[in-house]
Amino acid sequence: MKKLLKDKEYQKVMAVFIILKIIIIAIGALAIFPQSQTWRVEITGNRVIDSFLQYDSLAYLDIAENGYNSNYHNGIGNYGFYPLFPFLIRMFSFIGYGLSAFLISNILSFIAVTLLYILFREESKKAIMYFLLFPTAYFLTAAYTESLFITLTIGVFLAAKREKWFYVGILGFLAAMTRIQGVFLIIPVLYMYYKKHLSKISINNLIKAAKSTKLNVLFLLMIPAGFAVFMLYLYSVTGDITIHFKNHLMYGRYFSMPWVGIINALAMLPSGLFSFIYNGFNLFILIFFAILLWFCWKFYRIHEYTIYFLISFLIPLFTPTLQAFSRFMLPVFPAFIVMTKLSEKYDYALKIIYILFTIALFAFTVWHVNGGFKIPGFN
Repeated sequence: MKKLLKDKEYQKVMAVFIILKIIIIAIGALAIFPQSQTWRVEITGNRVIDSFLQYDSLAYLDIAENGYNSNYHNGIGNYGFYPLFPFLIRMFSFIGYGLSAFLISNILSFIAVTLLYILFREESKKAIMYFLLFPTAYFLTAAYTESLFITLTIGVFLAAKREKWFYVGILGFLAAMTRIQGVFLIIPVLYMYYKKHLSKISINNLIKAAKSTKLNVLFLLMIPAGFAVFMLYLYSVTGDITIHFKNHLMYGRYFSMPWVGIINALAMLPSGLFSFIYNGFNLFILIFFAILLWFCWKFYRIHEYTIYFLISFLIPLFTPTLQAFSRFMLPVFPAFIVMTKLSEKYDYALKIIYILFTIALFAFTVWHVNGGFKIPGFN
């Protein structure tokens, strides 16, 4: 750790991180519109903290305070939200639930950026800049699961690279209790295990390999076990093991073919200024990340990252809307490494995207901290 703190490049990355964090928090303090013009919710009475306790943050706070229940959101319930983040909020609730949620997210965002730097030390300065300026990077400051999930995900890959399979299992277990994408971390991890061990098995070391594989696979099975534990807990609370999926249905999130969400997003473009901006932006991110995914597969020969990229890209497409698609792309760290690689060839184009990302980041932050705006035609 001392060596890392003395690393000049790391210091530069942290300086950018802190400056951007201050700007985002300053927006949360200064860019607040009158209550009559917004949907902003006041929770703690603290102007800054409340700015980052909007939208889904309310569900995590409700779970932390009241547990899983059917009263949240006018009787819809909060069973569709994962338990680890609210558990951490409750653990530190002696300082106040809102402050606890805000601090956890921000401390973990620091850890996430540090781990990202360690994972991609050579290219990380540019990659982290793309990551920090991504239009939904304000979720690293908001009381959402982004910081937690990114920290756990990068931790899984770091542990797998170092063949610490027990830690892979523990971190994967926690990731699967943070969001659904965590369950699917087992796929790139199994590929990494195969590449490091099973692909090199010969007749001579077959028995020895089988013994070590048996134990290590048990560690890796801890990843989907995290989701199973969550389902069993909900069953113990409600008596319905499918309540998680039923709750998603009530929020309009259910399985559909990938093109349905795209068609619906296109159809929603003319229905209002906000709808045009929101759906148009998600469609742009979808196309942009599809291009990055292709480059990742074609030229960036670390296949476990391509597998993770592909899975993370596809999961939000199997719903009937592109709602939150751009937010779900924030943890897809291989995309930012690919952007770094591409900047060597297409520097001019990526600089334009760089500028657009920055503008969008600050604009979306203003929108988020106000909880949206009550503007006629802006719906």
